[in-house]
Amino acid sequence: MEKFIDLHTHSIASDGTMTPSEVVAEAKRAGLCAIALTDHDTTAGLDEAKRAGLECGIEVIGGIEINADYDGEMHILGLFIDEKDPELSAAIGEMKNFRAVRNETMIHALSEMGFPITNEEVCALKKGGDLSNIGRIHMARLLVEKGLFKNVQEVFRDYLGTGCPAYFAKQRFSPQDCIRLIHKAHGLAFLAHPILIVPEEDRLRSLLSFLKSQGLDGVECLYSSHPPVYQHLCETICHKLSLLKSGGSDFHADNKPHIKIGHVFNEAPIPYKILQDIKDFRDNLL
Repeated sequence: MEKFIDLHTHSIASDGTMTPSEVVAEAKRAGLCAIALTDHDTTAGLDEAKRAGLECGIEVIGGIEINADYDGEMHILGLFIDEKDPELSAAIGEMKNFRAVRNETMIHALSEMGFPITNEEVCALKKGGDLSNIGRIHMARLLVEKGLFKNVQEVFRDYLGTGCPAYFAKQRFSPQDCIRLIHKAHGLAFLAHPILIVPEEDRLRSLLSFLKSQGLDGVECLYSSHPPVYQHLCETICHKLSLLKSGGSDFHADNKPHIKIGHVFNEAPIPYKILQDIKDFRDNLL
């Protein structure tokens, strides 16, 4: 019987709406045998997810999704990381402190623009929420709940999207530093959802060639918004550059309700062979 996986999921440790154990339970319901929990700039949910995985028979791989400084936005996925690594932990702590200041600044900006929201109200939308672990999605949801906007897309378009009046940039490391941090934590580094960064073939080839020279291990070829043509392009480039292939849904539960755990474009499942190839590569490094 064929087995299926998902190597890109999120919990309430970042901007998902399920607890880490709920994400694992959702994977079990979906018939998956393995997932990676890859919350944004944090490993806070990994202990809970791994315990839940042991209890219900789901393999949980330690992961993270780090924001990288690039023209626009780039995310680097770390898989099989040691979440206790001191250098990675220090970097995460630095990002956490910056995130709290950034969130408070954006909430204040929205309030100054005539939208009456407070830190406490935004944090209350998330279980265990505080200024260091909420995000723009929670601000947008609160504005919609207050009847000030029709939907969160409208909030992002006019106020919270990149370059908008209430937007303030995230702290980001260079792609090279993201890769180095992941390697230092004994993980493998993958470029997440490349179609959101470079949809054009020539730019994609150039970017992946550069990142490969900086130590990138692989590419998220299978992804929710990668049509077959783009997936094939990613796989072709990976073969040429000797890069690994990964696959993930980018599951966020209610914050991205159109995305189902374990499914990519047109609800295709992600085969276990993707994970097995990564494991084989990793075993050869050890």
